[in-house]
Parts: sequence; structure tokens; C-alpha cells
Amino acid sequence: MLDTDAVAAFTICAVVIAPYALWWMETLEDYFPGDIPVDSQAKKSDEKKTEQETKKNYKNIFLKVLIDQTIGSCIQTFLFLMTIGYLKGLGTAGALGIVKRVSVPRSLLNDIPAWGEEEGAGGIDR
Repeated sequence: MLDTDAVAAFTICAVVIAPYALWWMETLEDYFPGDIPVDSQAKKSDEKKTEQETKKNYKNIFLKVLIDQTIGSCIQTFLFLMTIGYLKGLGTAGALGIVKRVSVPRSLLNDIPAWGEEEGAGGIDR
């Protein structure tokens, strides 16, 4: 059966986070354009090109992905967790408690077994 409370919560999260995500992507594109104009000598003809020729700027594309997947994902995760906390009625202190409990570096480190540990000893910080 469909959990309507969960569907509503995720819908509200999407409505809260979407404006930030749109602004974030537009800002990244403004600072690191993925397509750059090609400086080509246009042939003189009666027809004028309505669209300017562009080429991909792979350095900027790489930078956008790197920045988005590090800084952007941390901010969006924070917004998501805070929204869920508020929806659960926890207030600011409770929502921040969720953020602290579910911090990304700690959760990632718990799933990575440390080198040199005995087999079956688990991950870091257990």
C-alpha cells in the first residue's frame, strides 16, 4: 500500500529544494559555461546565421560536476534533512540533530572497512 505521508513529505522536500537547485545549476553554468562560442570567420553571404557555433568546454564541464557533487550535494543534503526534521515536528534543534547524526563523511566512513583490520571487525568508528 502507498505511504501517503512519505509521498507528501518527499513532495514538500522537492518543492523546498527545487528553487535552490535551479539557482545552483544556473549559477554554475554562468561561472563555468559548458558551451563556448567558436571564433570562426563567417563566410560572407546573404544569409546570416541565427545561431552562433559553439564547442564543448570539457574543463568547465568537469569543474561543474566536481563542484556540484561536493559542495552542491552537501548543501542539498542539508536542506533535505532540515526539511524532513521540520516535517516531523522536531524544530530547528531536532532537525540539526538529524543532520549531525546522518553526516555524510561519518556515514561513508562507517561503510568502508579500515585497512589492516581483522576480518569481520567492521568499519571505522564502530
